[in-house]
Amino acid sequence: MTRNEVGKLIKTIATIYPNEYAKITSLDELVELWMTACEDYTGEQMTDAFAKYVTDDTSGFAPKPGQLIKYVKPERSTINNFADMPSHNIVIDENW
Repeated sequence: MTRNEVGKLIKTIATIYPNEYAKITSLDELVELWMTACEDYTGEQMTDAFAKYVTDDTSGFAPKPGQLIKYVKPERSTINNFADMPSHNIVIDENW
């Protein structure tokens, strides 16, 4: 995620969960923490994950990055057959 995407996501979360973000003293630190936690995900993935979180949430608390990551759909594998797999992932029994 980019800094801008993280900022937009945090702003959206803070709008829905204002009490949890009312006492934030350093938005820059918060953005940096979220960027680090979400560096392997796109803004679209995390925004979609937040939308899913909001519909499922019964706690009333704002999500942490890890809670949103659980809602990100895993990418489809690009491996179509065993020939595409790295050889270290294939174990062959010679007696098979």
